[in-house]
Amino acid sequence: MKIKDLLSPRAIRLNAPAESKSQAIDALVELHAAAGNLTDPSAYKAAILAREGQGTTAIGEGIAVPHAKSDSVAHAALAAMTVPGGVDYDAPDGKPSSLLFMIAAPPDGDVHLEILSRLMVMLMEPEFCDRLRGAKTAEEFIEIIDAQERAKYPEETPEDTVVTAQAAPKGYRILAVTACPTGIAHTYMAAEALEKAGRRDLIGYTKHCLIRPVPPRPGETSAGGGHGTGKKGGKAHGGAAGKGPKGSKGHGGMSRAQNAAGRNRAAQGRQGANGGGRRN
Repeated sequence: MKIKDLLSPRAIRLNAPAESKSQAIDALVELHAAAGNLTDPSAYKAAILAREGQGTTAIGEGIAVPHAKSDSVAHAALAAMTVPGGVDYDAPDGKPSSLLFMIAAPPDGDVHLEILSRLMVMLMEPEFCDRLRGAKTAEEFIEIIDAQERAKYPEETPEDTVVTAQAAPKGYRILAVTACPTGIAHTYMAAEALEKAGRRDLIGYTKHCLIRPVPPRPGETSAGGGHGTGKKGGKAHGGAAGKGPKGSKGHGGMSRAQNAAGRNRAAQGRQGANGGGRRN
């Protein structure tokens, strides 16, 4: 599934005059409706507002990705909008949101999480976001996404290509546990940021650094690994742990006691999650 295939020019509005979060939501729902993505725009808007009621879908850095699963969605799709100056979308960093994507997904399955993860990985590039904000036409907006997606997700190895086994790369092994109180989007962002940092700062140790968030298990929140919400709203956050070759210290790692504490907090989070609802 490619992001560009979920967007049509009719579902994109550049330099929209929205002045509030409410107006931005209305405009994005209207774009979805105009593109034929919805069977009942009012019901879909209600689903969007219900999700926002659980916690803002603003990511920070001027980005918001409202999303909802609903029977009123004809097929999985995206609507997008840029807003000069941005709108107050209750972002965790307090910055106005000027680049907004709205995900519409059918109720069955977790296609919205697939879209969200793929989108968030690309939105971690500030230059990419700036190019989207500067797009002059809807077609150019889609072309920018297409170019970024092809660069970020190159074609997979053809089935008839013989792949030779390679020895596991030597160096430090690093485990990172992320957590987010507002939703799973920040978990994808954290995974991408950690991977980039590993390739940049630990070159020679983690040349083949690869980090991927683990989807929540049934009954857990999807706010991120090592995070759980108990019946009384208590939260537990996992730590980050690093482990190097025997007898050495992992670059950026923690002490053995800290590692154990992180594992304990993560375990408590999973237990607490049994009493909480799932947030996507």
